[in-house]
Amino acid sequence: MIPESANATPYGIFILADDYLNAARLVRAAPGRLAAGPVRLLAYHSAELFLKTYMRSAGETIAALRSQGHDLAAM
Repeated sequence: MIPESANATPYGIFILADDYLNAARLVRAAPGRLAAGPVRLLAYHSAELFLKTYMRSAGETIAALRSQGHDLAAM
């Protein structure tokens, strides 16, 4: 998570996740795109942030979220 997220609320994380999802949609729709990698990366990060939104809503601390890194299976 970004350094500014020290006091991130579930809603703030949700907004960031939604922005990543919208970015994935825009990249996917771009004419002449060559590879699906950037779309997958943006969508994957969006899914991670949506999961962290849920975890934060369930009472997890930012430190606990950071300790999970990017490991969706561990979350």
